[in-house]
Amino acid sequence: MIHESMDRRVMKRVAAIAPGVIIAAMLGAALTACEGKQQPPAPQPAPSPVVQTPEPEADPSHTEQPHGEHTEQPAAESPAPPVVPTIPDHLLSGMLGGEPFLLRRADRMGSALRLAGEGDYAVTLVFFNEPDRRSWTILEPAAFGAPHLHVRTPGAVAVVMEGYRMLLELDESGQRGGIWLELPEDRGTIAGRFAVMSTP
Repeated sequence: MIHESMDRRVMKRVAAIAPGVIIAAMLGAALTACEGKQQPPAPQPAPSPVVQTPEPEADPSHTEQPHGEHTEQPAAESPAPPVVPTIPDHLLSGMLGGEPFLLRRADRMGSALRLAGEGDYAVTLVFFNEPDRRSWTILEPAAFGAPHLHVRTPGAVAVVMEGYRMLLELDESGQRGGIWLELPEDRGTIAGRFAVMSTP
């Protein structure tokens, strides 16, 4: 009887404990199943590619010189001064109209001075404003009042009022002198001494 009473008590305790144990076991299994079905971690975005910007090349002209060093730049060559012409000490000659010129006769006609060569070649200087002037230096564009030139070549006479260069020197009598004359447009250059012929 005593054993039966004890067996019944044990059975009642087991029956009371069993539902809790079963529920706990079921909860444990459910948790285990949930852990096994967890969502995988979201993929991390790939890092953005790094664009390498090339460094600008150094300009050799702006390269800094080391401290204490100085590179001297070549000095710009200054233009050569213009050559000042001179009157040669020989009989007037040169080129006129593309042909050789050699003085044959010099004549003074009022306010004009005519220098004639062989054939039909001659240069006549006409002094309008200062007929008695003894010296002329015209190396820049001729100013107002400068002599006019009549350049004669076979079959033509050209009147030249500007663009020429000239040195002219006459003695006190105005009968002897020298000239250096450079005509424009490659018409010629004559230079030398002359003596005015006396008019009979």
